[in-house]
Amino acid sequence: MSNIIRVACVQMNSSAKLELNLQFVEQQLVEADKQQVKIVLLPENFAQMPARAKDQHVEYINQGEVQMFLGEQAARYGIYLLAGSLPVREKRQDKYFARSLVFDPHGQTIGSYDKIHLFDVDLSNGESYHESSNYNAGENSPQNTSVLSVSNARFGLTICYDLRFPELYRRLTHQGAQIITVPAAFTYATGEAHWQTLLRARAIENQVYIMAAAQVGKHANGRRTWGHSMIIDPWGTVIAELPAKTGLLVAEIDLARQKQIRTDFPVLQHRHL
Repeated sequence: MSNIIRVACVQMNSSAKLELNLQFVEQQLVEADKQQVKIVLLPENFAQMPARAKDQHVEYINQGEVQMFLGEQAARYGIYLLAGSLPVREKRQDKYFARSLVFDPHGQTIGSYDKIHLFDVDLSNGESYHESSNYNAGENSPQNTSVLSVSNARFGLTICYDLRFPELYRRLTHQGAQIITVPAAFTYATGEAHWQTLLRARAIENQVYIMAAAQVGKHANGRRTWGHSMIIDPWGTVIAELPAKTGLLVAEIDLARQKQIRTDFPVLQHRHL
């Protein structure tokens, strides 16, 4: 089996209209198919970013039009589709989880991750975010943070604000992750200051590939997101980047290069803490 995997990140400006966002996703998957991409990552809140929390489209696990759409698209194009985050309820809870879902080329769900770290922040520029008002935090457990086999690689899943907590990335690395995904909707201010620095740090310290799919631009709720989706290699080199526009970011991941980096510079074997 080849050590080269062709992957893509979708950068979006998700609106309040679910159908338009899903149409955009489908357009990008058509383009990904033309470019022979095998794994596609969507950003956080890809399906919808409404003006008001009460208008948020929420689904129960294994049912709902968005999950059905994702399964159909994965099967149609024979790809692994990593759905950045979707609000999902368990039973009849008032709050929901920000859940990343992974679909295989048969359209089946093969894994998921619930966002652990919720963005509850009041910025000095007047922006205020309180995800815990509507979301439950995912469990800090091996069941929630397990590494998945996707194609011929081992993937670790994270979501947005998780990026600021390196312990999660080290855990995934020690569980065998070769690639870690970061679907996000980083604010413009924090993205401009920290996005690339944090992504490169997580790649370098864990010697993993990072796939980061982002939201970009102004949204219905007034939030402005930074964009700059990127794919970073285990040496910390940005091998592909899509700055301030929507679209598809494609790159090739070379697992042999990762193995060589880890052999030449065995930092993970030197850890004593």
